[in-house]
Amino acid sequence: MTAEPFDPARADQDVTLTVTWGGLPHRLEIEAPDWALILSGAGLELEGEDFGAGRDSFETEWDFAGGLDGPLQVRFSRIDADEWHTGFSGILSDAAIAPADA
Repeated sequence: MTAEPFDPARADQDVTLTVTWGGLPHRLEIEAPDWALILSGAGLELEGEDFGAGRDSFETEWDFAGGLDGPLQVRFSRIDADEWHTGFSGILSDAAIAPADA
């Protein structure tokens, strides 16, 4: 049996998004219910994985609005700080979108 080709526009699947800044990939796994909301164009903010750089640890927030052709902004802040910086700003479809189990 041949597997169906991956279609990022399908709302009934878990996906992994990857964007790059500072020469490092940053990933976010999204469960199907949240992916369906994102594809519908609803605004949604999700917490991403923490990452380290040197001695510092950072947290990330991923902001979505407008579906696949809408804006995606990934912001980061030192953990326990209140100053946020933009790591990635673009269109959601510019991110690498893959099945979550890939």
